[in-house]
Amino acid sequence: METLELKRPTWNDEMLDILSESIGNDLYQWCNGNTDLEDCIRDCKEVFQWETSNGFEMAKDLEDKGYSPDAELVEIMDYVYAEQSNILEDAVKKWVKENDIEPPIKGQAKVMVRYGRKEVEGIIAGVYSDRALYKVCIPSEGMTLDGNRFALIKYEDATPI
Repeated sequence: METLELKRPTWNDEMLDILSESIGNDLYQWCNGNTDLEDCIRDCKEVFQWETSNGFEMAKDLEDKGYSPDAELVEIMDYVYAEQSNILEDAVKKWVKENDIEPPIKGQAKVMVRYGRKEVEGIIAGVYSDRALYKVCIPSEGMTLDGNRFALIKYEDATPI
């Protein structure tokens, strides 16, 4: 039975705080300290609760909070999604290391995986042990082992056939 420690990290409030602090510092630098750092961090946190993938929309949300967006601010906000991904990936890598997780399926084994909304058959084409992910070829989706298109599947979501 899987314990709570073995549950893969997902985006959470602690990660949101890290993201808000990181980008809030960039926002503070961008506005030349005209807004308190704590306010920049708080404003980022409020915006990031609803949007993290569209720099223009986030800049508009900050405009509603009294900032005067320009191209540089949009560029800063365009980085938010990448930073969010990095924070989550770091948490997953830490989880893998701390729990000594090793994806159990080896070689080019056939597996059943969830891809989109359906269960499909795939072939493991590689393993990213540091993130406990399988690189899976899904022939029914037009993927081939010698191609360059694969699905990344969490190890816990792959079942050997």
